[in-house]
Amino acid sequence: MNWNLICPICSCVIDSFRALKNLNSHCRCTICHVDLVAALDDMIAITFTVSPSIRRIAYHDPGILPAEDYLLRYASAPEGLIPDGTPFAKVKEKLMALKPQIRMLWTSEDDWNKAMQANQFDVATYWVSAVWRAQRKFNLPVELVIPKEGVIGWFDGLTVAKDAPHPDVAQQFIDFMVSPEFYVKWETDVGAPISANAAADAQLPASDPSKALVADKAVMDRVHFVRPISDERKKEFQEMWDEVKAYYAK
Repeated sequence: MNWNLICPICSCVIDSFRALKNLNSHCRCTICHVDLVAALDDMIAITFTVSPSIRRIAYHDPGILPAEDYLLRYASAPEGLIPDGTPFAKVKEKLMALKPQIRMLWTSEDDWNKAMQANQFDVATYWVSAVWRAQRKFNLPVELVIPKEGVIGWFDGLTVAKDAPHPDVAQQFIDFMVSPEFYVKWETDVGAPISANAAADAQLPASDPSKALVADKAVMDRVHFVRPISDERKKEFQEMWDEVKAYYAK
């Protein structure tokens, strides 16, 4: 039997110990980059597994687990809460309760920009790069704000499809997309997602808003990056969201 300390934001296991006396009053989630006060009522889960002295299983050696097993099964738990402490099971109720405050569920940048031009809303969620494009291409009076409650961040990737007929050409295209030669012009002229290529970032002008955003540690500490989730949990989220959208459409 183990006691697991669960992050109330992402539901990852922060720490695991054999006895509660080893619990510290403060902890840090390395996935969310936030410091937390350990709460026994909301953040502790008990797990049971077979003793290694009886029979060894793969999870006794987490360091050699495949990435999927480690992230989705070993280092995660279903007892996650949203940031204000509400269980995931009640997320749908909270989303439905927001209906009087929601003007629209936008599906594209074009939808968002047209609604903003028509003064359909004053506050809305948007991608960081889309904010820069709205400012530069459409002269919309919008400003990026990272609320104190935090925002969701994620990593996009470029990959070569399996059995691609010209993988070498595809790889050259990917290299060009992330190269300083292309990325700097894309970001400064149009507005691009924040790059993971340090060489490209280094060539951005000091006035670039994405560069300033990343350099602001206080802001970046409020960015909670999404983690992999199982297909089962993904299906649950999609079904919940479909119900919420149907409710909003009434």
